[in-house]
Amino acid sequence: MSFKADERRRSSGTSRLAHAMGNALRRVSLVRRPSSENTATSSSAQDDGKRQTDQLDRPKPGHIARKPSVDTVTSRSSVSSLQAPTRKLNSSSPASELPRTWAEWNFAYANGFIDFDDPPPPPSDLRTSEFVTSTGQFRAPFPLNETKRQRAVDSIGLFNHPSKKAARRGSTKDPLKPASPAPPSYPEPDGDKSPQYEEAVGEAIKRHEGPVYPALKKLAEEAKQRFGVDATTVSLMDRDKQVFLSDETCEFLQERDDIPRELTACSHAMLKASTGTKDPLVILDFGQDWRFEKNGFGAYSKGFYAAAPIMLPASLGDDNGAYPGGIFCLLGEKPRVKFSEDDRRELQEMADKASNEIQRFAEEQREERWQELSKKRGDFARRNKLARKVSSQQQNLDTVVEMPTPPLTPTMSMLDLTDTAEDELFAKADSEREPRRPSLVESIGSNASLGDLRATSDKPVFGTRVDSLSGVLATPADNVPPEVGSVLDLSTQLVAESIEIDFAYVVSVDLASRSAKPVRLLSSYGTPIPPPLFSLAAHIEAANSPQASVLYVNDDEHVLDGDFSTGLVVRIGKKDETGYLLGCFAEDNRRVFNTEDLLFARSFARDLAKYLPDL
Repeated sequence: MSFKADERRRSSGTSRLAHAMGNALRRVSLVRRPSSENTATSSSAQDDGKRQTDQLDRPKPGHIARKPSVDTVTSRSSVSSLQAPTRKLNSSSPASELPRTWAEWNFAYANGFIDFDDPPPPPSDLRTSEFVTSTGQFRAPFPLNETKRQRAVDSIGLFNHPSKKAARRGSTKDPLKPASPAPPSYPEPDGDKSPQYEEAVGEAIKRHEGPVYPALKKLAEEAKQRFGVDATTVSLMDRDKQVFLSDETCEFLQERDDIPRELTACSHAMLKASTGTKDPLVILDFGQDWRFEKNGFGAYSKGFYAAAPIMLPASLGDDNGAYPGGIFCLLGEKPRVKFSEDDRRELQEMADKASNEIQRFAEEQREERWQELSKKRGDFARRNKLARKVSSQQQNLDTVVEMPTPPLTPTMSMLDLTDTAEDELFAKADSEREPRRPSLVESIGSNASLGDLRATSDKPVFGTRVDSLSGVLATPADNVPPEVGSVLDLSTQLVAESIEIDFAYVVSVDLASRSAKPVRLLSSYGTPIPPPLFSLAAHIEAANSPQASVLYVNDDEHVLDGDFSTGLVVRIGKKDETGYLLGCFAEDNRRVFNTEDLLFARSFARDLAKYLPDL
């Protein structure tokens, strides 16, 4: 049984989707009759789901996602008129209440209208639909909040994805993980392994044991003993694959680290958690569930499955909630007749422990990175402390310009991440500097919390000219004193190299929008060709923001080559009706800005503010 995607989806996916959507458009909203089996999704959850569909996570108009037959269907307005049932739909619900098309079924599934543990029958034969995988199971739709969920996973830092530039240079190797041959297929359900499977396994490299493997391995062993199952796994769900961090005697994971996302039962468990239900998905018998009646689960293909979500905190700029980033899974070779409420609760508790271990590792990594950034800044400043310029107006004496000394940096665990505390921290460091620059009337600090920073999908900078009608070309500044220009150039270079971004710049913006050339480029590093265009509105917003910053995130995973997927615009300060801003942008669509990136950029903004009187 191969992992290869079903060939028939390639040619017929779009036409079948159009047909399904046409049927959905002709339908009237479903009339639901109360059922006594399960409670329905709460009204607040419905509102949240609709709001997520209508805002950040809805596919762009005309955009075809990677899996159009599922991803697009769950968010299209053609089925958004369907009303939530008063009770979740299950196998006992009357046929008159059930979705009649696959478009409606997937919409109801992704919105939590369906009982995941006891689903109603499909609207038509799965085998003849475009929603069947190469192993014969039902392919789960992507969650409505998939973009935020994926950013929560990426912000943990366990996946070392190659950057877009590295990929264009032909380097896609993950330096933290050994190369692996093509994945072997699962063994057949009877346990006999095919010659192809044996050959692939013989060539495979032993599974890579990552940094959180020991702690998660202990939890996996504990769960196997507690629940009496044949195997347990702990994993994170990436954009297109399930990556296993640890397992205990899972047959098909002895020689590999991941399997395609669409071929997993865990993608359904994650979807259930994404609908707002933090409760394990339990399938007592794969053979009795039409979604998995045919599958590629090897020795477990006719057995038992239970999985609880591993919740991860939202990334910077999204919100203060949590998203299902991974799955804690139990597997049995034989079906079961029950899985009690106590079992469900204890399984979720183990998933929460796994989440704590993963977050502990992420915090340690961020602490190390913060210290590394501080060291880089200190070393760079010392190497470039003196910039000399001979001036006849100063009687041929050298004018010495001092690079700002890096502020004293506490550990991240000691840092109170509020603007007030940050102001006090850097003010203390600044008080030790000589000579001091005049303070500005408007400081760049504020009393707003960094936690209030929200990501925007409005582009501040356009790397490509396709959708940049509202952008303006920055005019090179011609009145920057050479000594200040040197400081700006060194700073943009250091920011770009230290936090590993593609483009850093300092601009001045006419806040009154009276100038014919409202954006002036004072300094830049890594400027793309052709030069990018700047959104005047986005930079004015950053200059006036209570958080003194704007975080940009491109919601479309298919970023055009040369365009930017994420970025920060940080206010340096204001003088008269002019705002000065530091920008940091990356092309890599897996790049997630964390708190340490924001603090690092803001520390430079504070230093550069001392040079505004000279501009």
